[in-house]
Amino acid sequence: MNIYQAALSVYPKAVSQICHNHYKESIRKNLGVRTDETYLPFMRDIEQLFAKRRSKEEFAHVAGKIYYHYKQDPRCLGVLVDIQKRLPQLTAYMYQPHIPRTTNLIESYNSHLEGRLKTIKGFESFTHADAWLNAYFLKRRLQPFTDCTKQFKSLNGTCSLEHTLRFPSTTTKFLKLLQ
Repeated sequence: MNIYQAALSVYPKAVSQICHNHYKESIRKNLGVRTDETYLPFMRDIEQLFAKRRSKEEFAHVAGKIYYHYKQDPRCLGVLVDIQKRLPQLTAYMYQPHIPRTTNLIESYNSHLEGRLKTIKGFESFTHADAWLNAYFLKRRLQPFTDCTKQFKSLNGTCSLEHTLRFPSTTTKFLKLLQ
């Protein structure tokens, strides 16, 4: 929550999406479904709720069915109340067309950065660290994808910046400015 609030203070129009995979995993841990099968049917219904992109109406309809079926169980009700409380961050993908529902791609970037930072003994100053990180992120944003497979294969040959700019044709103009 702190990261979300900090992002909003710097970028007031930012849209934040909670990773569905991580959110479901926290529910699994909370309910203990890996060791106790009591809440396994409920967890399957929750997984079905988050299984695909849904419209507001469809999401509310499926969640309503789950509520009706489990409204007598306080633990299930607690999960459903938490979903309702976090609904704007769980369904942000409804407001922007390219927001992913999971953070798998983001995590791969983070693990790459972690690996790079482990080899560095330290920075001379905050200014040096800032310059290094800016260069690293600029390089990562402009480096074309080469090893994407399965549903991400179409990304090969393009850079991440092309997929985030409102007008992708401006990428070449941007690259010329950097030269």
